[in-house]
Amino acid sequence: LYEEFIREKCMNEQLEKQLPAVMFCHEVLCENPDIIGVYVTHRELKGEEFVPFQNGRAVIRIFTGNYQIFLADKMDNRYASSIDYTVNKLLHLDHLAKKCLEKNGDDYRLLLYLYDKAERMNQHGKDVMDIRRRVLEIPNLSSYHYKKAFCSLVRYYYDNFEGELLDATLERLDWELVNPA
Repeated sequence: LYEEFIREKCMNEQLEKQLPAVMFCHEVLCENPDIIGVYVTHRELKGEEFVPFQNGRAVIRIFTGNYQIFLADKMDNRYASSIDYTVNKLLHLDHLAKKCLEKNGDDYRLLLYLYDKAERMNQHGKDVMDIRRRVLEIPNLSSYHYKKAFCSLVRYYYDNFEGELLDATLERLDWELVNPA
């Protein structure tokens, strides 16, 4: 129903602000009564998110292609593939993500979705570098993805003679993440 009525030409400020909160929702269904919830991890982030099942149903957010789902029982044992479950994407509105960026520039899910898409499609350019710059500000970003985004920014700024942006980026470098050689 949402997909029929939400079109790019119908987007307004309120919709652009609220859409990222539901854009990446997926429904997980599991009929096993011993399973009480689902953990979701994304390789780009440290940590995990736990969502309890209610009547065999949980709504999780998947915003990159680098995710893992683990079902959990009452003893917090985790199951990656030995218990049957189904995952259904609730909304297919990903094509509107870039349109929502202006109003949600600090939404980590939206930023990581656009970052992952740019990485998969090997995209470069000022818009993509702005997303990478914003990704660096995500508090629980994994150190691997921090280094990857940082190096990509530095390389782009250097190759495109963006001296001021290069200097500003290097000034923000977290030296704890630099490997001594």
